[in-house]
Amino acid sequence: MRKAIGRILMAAAVVSTVATSAHAGKVLWTAPALAAYPNNQTIYCDIVNVGKTPQTISVEVLDYYGNVVGFPILGGTLNPEEGTATGDASGSGARCRFTVSGSTKSVRAVAVYDNGSAYTMSVPAQ
Repeated sequence: MRKAIGRILMAAAVVSTVATSAHAGKVLWTAPALAAYPNNQTIYCDIVNVGKTPQTISVEVLDYYGNVVGFPILGGTLNPEEGTATGDASGSGARCRFTVSGSTKSVRAVAVYDNGSAYTMSVPAQ
């Protein structure tokens, strides 16, 4: 029983550390461009780890006021050469925020806009 409780506490500490490090990392942003203009589009926030070590990441779709919109915040670990994305089809998404645990030079991130039949625009994160 003690070993099981110890493992549970250890797992909780790891999850807490990962969640904290994702928010304490370095941040990349895209410039705002409202997904509802000129027609309602989906904004996707895409990120790939181009480094040699895993990175803990957090990806958020934001409106002009900094509120998280759309799907819940995407977080986790990206291994080298691995990518992920999250999106929002409500039309209120305007920009992406990417938080990484390591160097921002080891990731590439972008907002991509999709009108349902084609990608219409991409905005690189800085």
